[in-house]
Amino acid sequence: MEKLIKEYSKLLYSPKPASDKFWTLEDRIEKDKKNPWVLLEISKSESIWNIATMIKKKVITTEDLNDFSGELKDAVQEMLERF
Repeated sequence: MEKLIKEYSKLLYSPKPASDKFWTLEDRIEKDKKNPWVLLEISKSESIWNIATMIKKKVITTEDLNDFSGELKDAVQEMLERF
């Protein structure tokens, strides 16, 4: 989310006309809020998919999973290999 806020700020402080900035930002937020790092459907059956997607999108890294079980890490790795 912090990365998105910085990108939004950069857009808002650009030299573009205010109306262009507004509509670009509105479209961007609408698109971004559908991404898994912004809004997750929390369920056990979706967790591996969500974690793998966050790794693929560079929201988290595989190192962030160090404290998780080997079973979870293996399942995430398998999912990443399928991408």
